[in-house]
Amino acid sequence: MSTAESSHLLVESIVNKAVAPAICVFGIIGNLLNLVVLTRKRLQCSMDRMEKSAHVGLVALAVSDMMFCIFYFCTLIVPLKVVSTTRSTYLIPESLNA
Repeated sequence: MSTAESSHLLVESIVNKAVAPAICVFGIIGNLLNLVVLTRKRLQCSMDRMEKSAHVGLVALAVSDMMFCIFYFCTLIVPLKVVSTTRSTYLIPESLNA
C-alpha cells in the first residue's frame, strides 16, 4: 500500500469516526431547537399569509434536515453494504451474510 493510499484511509477513518458523527449530533440538536422555536403558538398567530408560507417551508426544511442527520448517523453506527440482484438493489447491514 502506498503512502497516498494509507493517508487516504487515515483521513477517511477520522472523518467517518469523529467528524461526521459530531456534525450529525450538532445538526440534530440545532434542528430540534429550530423546531421548538418555529412551532410556538405565539409566533404563528402574528403572521400574515406570506410569512406563514415561509414559516412552513422553514419547518419542513428543519424536519428533513434532522431526518437526514438521524439516518446518516445510523449508517455511521451500522455500516451498510449494497446488494444488487437482477430486479432490485438492497442496503443491508454488513454484519449479515447475504
